Amino acid sequence: MTRRTYSPRNVFPSAAFRKRLLPAAIVAAGQLIAPPIALAGPEGGNVVAGSGSITKSEKQTTITQRSDRLIAEWDSFDLAVDEVVTYLQPGRDAVALNRILSNSASNIRGRINANGHVVLINPRGIVFGESAQVNVGGIIASGLDINDEDFLNGDFVFSEVANTEGKVINQGMITAATGGNVVLQGKSVKNEGLITAHLGSVNLASGLESVVTFDEAGLIGVRVTRSQLQGESEDGSIVGGSGQITAEQKRTLIEQYSDRIAIDWESFDLDADEVVSFLQPGRDSVALNRILGNSASDIRGQINANGHVVLVNPRGIVFGESAQVNVGGMLASGLDIGGSVSLLGKHDIKEL
Repeated sequence: MTRRTYSPRNVFPSAAFRKRLLPAAIVAAGQLIAPPIALAGPEGGNVVAGSGSITKSEKQTTITQRSDRLIAEWDSFDLAVDEVVTYLQPGRDAVALNRILSNSASNIRGRINANGHVVLINPRGIVFGESAQVNVGGIIASGLDINDEDFLNGDFVFSEVANTEGKVINQGMITAATGGNVVLQGKSVKNEGLITAHLGSVNLASGLESVVTFDEAGLIGVRVTRSQLQGESEDGSIVGGSGQITAEQKRTLIEQYSDRIAIDWESFDLDADEVVSFLQPGRDSVALNRILGNSASDIRGQINANGHVVLVNPRGIVFGESAQVNVGGMLASGLDIGGSVSLLGKHDIKEL
């Protein structure tokens, strides 16, 4: 079964990077604005930490990385449809940080290949266009910045740069290797494309500050430590759009840091052995889940929450015979355009 899954879990498997899991938080408010189309290919490209080299040949840029961690600075990082950037790394645990110094968002419409992990940093924004193809061990695309020393020490602490857009938008295809992970984070995040992380995880996180952490399985968690206040600006949103995320994990964990959050899902279906858990600030907290797809939600697995969960799907919501809902409170609504909510068989619906 293919479905859209917001999965706040994990990315780089290196033992040196493993830390306690802190799952992704979500902040929803405002709207995203499409950025202008960039025209140039990658420009500049200097290795400022670690060991490696950068070579260019016509429409190909190759980064040969010789150390476990590498930092490269770019004047701009834009890819036309026929342009390719390739990272040749020591292994799947190697990480290459790319700091983009441009005054405009990066527009990536070509290909990025890597056998290890790539971190793209551009506080002006990052856009993966419809023709973009990213095939990597794992990737963090961030509209928030990180200190070089923190990165080299394995401390993935990200923060906003004042007066920047910090938006990350995917309209293309992003694929992580088996067990790898994909993180899109910024002041606002939108997925309209396809993200795949077989046996890995996909994290979408919006805020002004975040900490990326790693568990013993090499999976990533993204904790938003400072969120955008509603009404503070038009930023601070995570939007599912028309995109699709496939992580093929059995458990999805959403850690909520504000009293009210809203999440847009392309679909919200659970097999009998799948679990979605909401960790909320308190019993009165509410997580609104809007399902945007064209079919009813088929819930046969488990939903856990210490606060309140709202599910809205105008196409309908079906809780199957094996469904278990353990929550502080729940509203399941299909009433927007005459949808329906069905309970089949006996159910274990508990209030905590």
